[in-house]
Amino acid sequence: MTNHNDDENNSTLRQRAEQQLQERIINTEGFSLEDAKRLLHELDVHQIELELQNEALRATQFALESSHRKYTDLYDFSPVGLLTLDNDEHIEEANLTFVTMMGIEREKLLKRNLSDFIDPNLQDTYHFFCQALRHTQQSQQCEIILLVPNRPPLMIRLDGTVMLQTDGSIDYRIAITDITLQKQAESQRVELTAERLRTKVLAGFVSDISHDLRTPLSVISTGLYLIGKTVDKETQLGKIQTVQEHIFRLAAVLDQLQQMALLDSTPRLTFQLGDMNDQVTTVLHILKPKADLKEVKLVEQLQFNLPDVYFHADTMEQMLNILLDNALQFTEQGDVVSVKTYEENGSVVVEVSDNGIGIQADILPHIFDRLFKADESRHLQSGAGLGLAMAKRIVELHHGSIEVSSTPEVKTSFKVRIPSNNNDRNNAH
Repeated sequence: MTNHNDDENNSTLRQRAEQQLQERIINTEGFSLEDAKRLLHELDVHQIELELQNEALRATQFALESSHRKYTDLYDFSPVGLLTLDNDEHIEEANLTFVTMMGIEREKLLKRNLSDFIDPNLQDTYHFFCQALRHTQQSQQCEIILLVPNRPPLMIRLDGTVMLQTDGSIDYRIAITDITLQKQAESQRVELTAERLRTKVLAGFVSDISHDLRTPLSVISTGLYLIGKTVDKETQLGKIQTVQEHIFRLAAVLDQLQQMALLDSTPRLTFQLGDMNDQVTTVLHILKPKADLKEVKLVEQLQFNLPDVYFHADTMEQMLNILLDNALQFTEQGDVVSVKTYEENGSVVVEVSDNGIGIQADILPHIFDRLFKADESRHLQSGAGLGLAMAKRIVELHHGSIEVSSTPEVKTSFKVRIPSNNNDRNNAH
C-alpha cells in the first residue's frame, strides 16, 4: 500500500517538473560539452540526494505509522476508559475499554453527550466538574454513577484535563475508572464496623440490663423464701411489700426497654400542628400530685402567643414527663421545679429547671447515654437508665435538639428546641 502511494507521488512530481521545464526558456547558445558533463553530474548528485531524502521520508512515515498503531493500541486497550469531549461536552473519541464498559457500539456513542448516561441525581456533580475544568484549566476529579443499558449502574471516577485548541475552543480529555467494586468493598467495611459496634453495644447492654434484672429477682426470690419461713404477720407484710416494690421495678425496667425499642424502630413520626404550651400544661397537671406529695413547687412561665409547631403528641408528652419527673426526683422538700417556653432563633424552646442536687461535671457528657448510671447521677432509679436516652431520641425524631447544663446544688436546666418551621407536610396530618 505504501509503495503504491509512493509511485503515485513520484509520478505527480515528475509531471509537475516536466511542466515547469517546458515553461522555462533555456539559452543553449555557447553550451559546451564540458558544461553538459558538469550538468549531468549535478543532476546525478541531485537525483541521489532526492532518493536519499525519499528513503528518509519513507522511514519517517513508517515510524509515524508504527507509533500511531502503538498509540491506538495503548489508547484502545487502556485499563481505564478514555474519552475526548468537544466544547459542548459531546463524545468525539472513545476507546475500546469505555465502549466495552457501556456495551454500546462506538458509532452510537460518538456525538452523544456524556451526561445522557449519568444518573439524574448526579447531573449537578458532573456539571460542576465540567465548569471547573473550563474555568480553571486544571485537572479535576469527581465521582458519579453511570447508567449502563441493561446492566447494573456503575460507580465511576472521572479524571479530566482540558486541551485548548487554536481556534479558542477546548477539548475535554476524560479518564473513566470503574470504582464499583472499590465502593462496594468500602461499604462492606463500614457495615462490618457498624455490625461490630452493634455487637459490642449489645453485649454491654445485655451485661448492664442483666444486672438490673438480676438484683430485683434475687430480692424477690429471697423475700418469698423468708415469707414462707416467717410466722409473724407484720414481718410477712413487710417482706411482701418489699417483693411488690421490686416487682414494680422489674415492670418499669421492662416497660422502658419496650419503649426504647419502639423508638429505635421508628424512622419518623406523624406530626400535627399544635400548641406546645398545651402539652406542658397537661404534663404539669399529671405530675402536680407527686410534686405536692414531696412539697415541691411547680412553676410555669409560658410565653403568650407561642407559635404553633408540628409534633407528635404522645411522644412529646412522654419526653416532657421524663424531664419533669426526673427533676422532681432529684429535688428536696421546698425546692422549685420550673418550666419555661419561649421562641428563640426560629425554634420553640421548652426549658425544665430545678435547684436540686445537680449533676457533676464529669458525668454531664454521659447523661444521655443509654444505661448510664452513677450513684450521684440523675437517672430514674425505678427504670433501666434509659429515660434521658428516650427523651433525646424523641427530640431527634422531631428534628430538634436537647442540651443540659448544671451547677451542683444550684441549678440544673434541660433545654429542648423544636424548630418552628418543622412543617414536613408529608408527615403532618
